[in-house]
Amino acid sequence: MPTGGMLREHGASTVATILWCIAGIVLTGAYLNGLLGSAEDAAVVLALLGGTHAFSSFWMHGGANITATGVFMLGLVTFVYFPAVYVATERISFAEPRDIPGAIILVFFSQVIMYHLTSEPQRELGFAASVGVAEPVAIWSTNLGVALIVAGYSLERIFGLGSSTLAGATAFSGAALVAVTALHNAKLSLWRFAFAAVACSFYVATMFSGGGRLVLGGLAMVVAVAITRQSGRFAKSLVTVTLPVGLSLLAANRAERTATLGGVETGLESVVWPFERFAQLLQLSTAGQLPHGEGSSFYATAVLFFPRSLWPEKPIGFGAELTEIFRPELVGTGHSEAALVHGELIFNFGLLSLLIIIPLSYFVRFLDRRLSNAQSQLVSSPMQILTLTATVLATAGLLDLVWVGTFGYMSRTGQRLLVLAAVYIVLAWNRRRTSNLMSATHSGRRSPRVQRAYSRFRGLPN
Repeated sequence: MPTGGMLREHGASTVATILWCIAGIVLTGAYLNGLLGSAEDAAVVLALLGGTHAFSSFWMHGGANITATGVFMLGLVTFVYFPAVYVATERISFAEPRDIPGAIILVFFSQVIMYHLTSEPQRELGFAASVGVAEPVAIWSTNLGVALIVAGYSLERIFGLGSSTLAGATAFSGAALVAVTALHNAKLSLWRFAFAAVACSFYVATMFSGGGRLVLGGLAMVVAVAITRQSGRFAKSLVTVTLPVGLSLLAANRAERTATLGGVETGLESVVWPFERFAQLLQLSTAGQLPHGEGSSFYATAVLFFPRSLWPEKPIGFGAELTEIFRPELVGTGHSEAALVHGELIFNFGLLSLLIIIPLSYFVRFLDRRLSNAQSQLVSSPMQILTLTATVLATAGLLDLVWVGTFGYMSRTGQRLLVLAAVYIVLAWNRRRTSNLMSATHSGRRSPRVQRAYSRFRGLPN
């Protein structure tokens, strides 16, 4: 039953939602009536409104801990509002300037609705002594994490699979498992951070070749989400400080690598272009010039892991669909475009598909609840640490969902979850097998085959 405090929080959330909507309606009206100046100036004003709401939502939701809602909102700051301000002030957009404000307005109102649906009161974590990983489980999971990193690295070296394949997902999951094990503790210490840093650094040094820079951002977000706190906002402060610095360094690295190949880039293209593609898709859709996918991208996501060698006609992903629209000359080269998850919604069913933001909100809310529950407990079994790590991975991966939609989310986060699921299934099978052996032993009805298996299990002679 809701307490008086919870009811007050819900009431305050509703009032805040109404006020944000009023602010959005006022600025939208001002834009439509030409009171915000040029399209570029209007884009900056509207982006500041949306960015303020998104960042404050990231900062407030979940208190000391980073939540799924917070990660999604931070993704909007990174891939919607920063690009909007950047292209408006630098005047380098390949989308028409007049298309930018409308795209911002659409994202703003959808995010306000999403935050209202996900901003339930977050329960407080338990006492400091109860939050952590039991020592036997910590030793087991750390060893497993290191083994997964080594296995991923070995597969990459032996078969040349690359960091974006199952080999990379295996190593990434291993680094995440080590980080979650070290940082799921209310009493954090320097050595815990150092241990997580060593595991993540080894992954970066062995698996990162310069491409897929947002994989590094995803790993950093895994570390931030894994930090369990009861007070303060250490993890959120850390993300706030390092995000712009990290973007700048990675952009400079990309620009330098491109220059050595004779190209010219700012290094921010992969961050900025998805928003511009979304603005273009929105304009094409409203003009009736976009052949809607009718759910094709979601179907492609659903069958993502079915081998194309066994199904040559398997549907192509959303990024490849966009390539056919915007860069047809690159079809068949492996090139992939991005247009945010909002662009994927527009691509499938037009403006009506933005109603999908409602079930998406409940998916994010589900992750919030699972993460909150997992972070408030003492992890005392291998199953629990795998579940916690999977929840952290699914939460941190929401950055990819914002950036490229469902196909990109599943191709990255989905592969990592498959690795943990495989380990989970092996553990469950072994537990069931052991339970059956014990049951057969206690019942006194042991066949010769069961007797031999039980003897091996106990280390006894046959």
